[in-house]
Amino acid sequence: MAKVTDNFVDEIKENKIIYGAETTIKQAKKNNVEKVYITIDCHEDIEKKLRDSKLNIIKLTLTKEALKELCKKPFNISVLAIIKEKSGKEEDKKEKESKKRKSKEK
Repeated sequence: MAKVTDNFVDEIKENKIIYGAETTIKQAKKNNVEKVYITIDCHEDIEKKLRDSKLNIIKLTLTKEALKELCKKPFNISVLAIIKEKSGKEEDKKEKESKKRKSKEK
């Protein structure tokens, strides 16, 4: 189990993160997840789903209430995922695709 360190706190401040198992699994299917942190009291079913997704999972020594406080959110957090940084080319491609979709909708 990973202890909460300054590195962890910096990592969640400096990176794009998402909360929740379902969102994490959806993003993992798109290969957008770098790593996943789960709390010590994360429900077994959720942990199993995440492990079945073959993600890089790190179990924290924090409870979901403690992670909530650390992240300054009004809801409990049992799953937190770090999103992979995209290269400039990937972002440009996605932006162009989004613009095409919007122009077709009009």
